Amino acid sequence: MKQNKSLTFLIVLFWIAIFSVYAFAEQQVTLRFVYCGTSEPEKAWSVEYKQDFEKRNPNIRIEYMYIPWADQEKKIAVMTQANDYPDIIQVQDVTNLTAMGVLEPLDNYIDDNDSAIKRDNFYPAAFDYSIINGSLYSIPAHMTVYGLIVNNEMLNKYGFTLDGLKTWDNIFEIGQKISQDNIYAYGYAAGLPRFSWRDALIAGYSNDVLISDISPESKDKYLEVLNYYNMLKPYIPPAAVTWSYPEMFRAFCQEQVAMVAAGSFYTSNVYSIDPQIVPKSRTIVYPKGPSSDVYRAMVANAAWSILEGSNYKNEAWFVIQDLLEKENAAKEAAVVGLPTRNDIGINEFADLAGEYYPDIKEANKQIIEDFLYIAETYGVSLAKILHQSEMEIRFQENMYQMLTDKLTPEEFYEKIKIDIEEVIK
Repeated sequence: MKQNKSLTFLIVLFWIAIFSVYAFAEQQVTLRFVYCGTSEPEKAWSVEYKQDFEKRNPNIRIEYMYIPWADQEKKIAVMTQANDYPDIIQVQDVTNLTAMGVLEPLDNYIDDNDSAIKRDNFYPAAFDYSIINGSLYSIPAHMTVYGLIVNNEMLNKYGFTLDGLKTWDNIFEIGQKISQDNIYAYGYAAGLPRFSWRDALIAGYSNDVLISDISPESKDKYLEVLNYYNMLKPYIPPAAVTWSYPEMFRAFCQEQVAMVAAGSFYTSNVYSIDPQIVPKSRTIVYPKGPSSDVYRAMVANAAWSILEGSNYKNEAWFVIQDLLEKENAAKEAAVVGLPTRNDIGINEFADLAGEYYPDIKEANKQIIEDFLYIAETYGVSLAKILHQSEMEIRFQENMYQMLTDKLTPEEFYEKIKIDIEEVIK
């Protein structure tokens, strides 16, 4: 009798286990995914990826939260303070988010024997950008390289060539000749803190100075950067003080400006405005300032992270591994940047990009090759600057004042020095 009871008990346990596994397998999880790509090709990719992923993985749903890059940090701060954590987030600079304590360290995930992706799958410069104080907080999705994008046809029309663009003085020379009849040499998205800062950050790298560095040793180089923009004023459209990237890229597409400082996301930003600007465009390393002996180009990444307060971290990691499977990683990078995986070839990558930009496939391949050359020849990892977003706001306010003749470069420097000191206290 006791044996029969034991056998019955074991059978019951067996079926409980079977039904539990079945129920777990059937349980559907919805992952909230903060995605910041706002161009039309990026949005199209996100929809395509979601449909493909959910078809292959019916138990996991992706719910995108489209948040523009400029608003990301503020919105994530509000959400996490209310204990409202999404699961996956697209990130660029993880410095502030890491300092806020909202990102999950990913070392244990990627170093697990069962991980489908490994550290050595990625270009070191792109991968290292995701590391803060020795810990990994994001996995690189695509690489972003910054340079000077030039309308080569406009330059040639006025007697200039790419080979003649070596220094800031060369930009002034072009400005003097081109800037007339509502045509200007230089486009600058000076109306938004993020982009006002970024343009000057690119120029600062070309003059061997970081614009967050207000130390006495950097003062002269910093002032050279500010004087550079002050001298550029006649060659920048007056309306640029109100511009964000869409307005800047529209002016470039309409040939109102001849050059812009931007990154390898260029094609995705101009394609919906006028794809035929791409065949006219080339990208070069940003010309040198007076205090630099070498050319430098900023290299960063856009990447995937898990939110520390997510209830579905394992599922989120499963999605990130899928995103970075070779074919998926190449497709995502082809939309907006350069590959971070070191096993994706240039021809393969250009072909994938051609699916998103079919009518300018060869011209876009040239842009890709330009940026890759810049990265390989002049690339340096972009500095990780704590409290950068607060600095950007102060910097843009002062830049606006200088571009509208309300501040001199020297006054700008004294004000931004005080502002940055207040931010970093």
